[in-house]
Amino acid sequence: MTLDMPGADLPGAADPTITDIIPAALAAIDPTLPGASAKAARALGIEAGAGQILLILVDGFGYELMMDHLGHTPTLRSVRTDIRSIHTIVPSTTSAAITAFGTGARPGATNMVGFSVVYGDGLMNLLAMEGGPAPAQWQPVPTYFERLGAQGVDCAVVSPARFAGS
Repeated sequence: MTLDMPGADLPGAADPTITDIIPAALAAIDPTLPGASAKAARALGIEAGAGQILLILVDGFGYELMMDHLGHTPTLRSVRTDIRSIHTIVPSTTSAAITAFGTGARPGATNMVGFSVVYGDGLMNLLAMEGGPAPAQWQPVPTYFERLGAQGVDCAVVSPARFAGS
């Protein structure tokens, strides 16, 4: 059975997704790093030999929105031929997608299955991680950064302080 949705950009089985970005970047630095994927690097057109990688994830800033507004972004406009469209995961909520990006795992494995879930007698907000257990208890999959840190690789994440440890 094939799903046909005119105008929809549906991913094929071999198309890169948000879960391929960090594995591809790691492979560009060192294909032996935990989580590195030469296959993902090839799919995204990322070449080996990088000394460092800087990844910037802007939530809610999709490919079409970016391409429609390149006139306002001279830096992005200067590299427009290198910009690739990739697919997110389902559900494409912030909590599910950022967790998939950071772990390489799909929402079912990370328990990040939407914006909120029923927990006990109430709702747990998966973005704010309110109304349920601590993030480390709820989301069991180690991030790429945790796996790399365990191997002695220096990593840094820049985000608001309230997300430290999440």
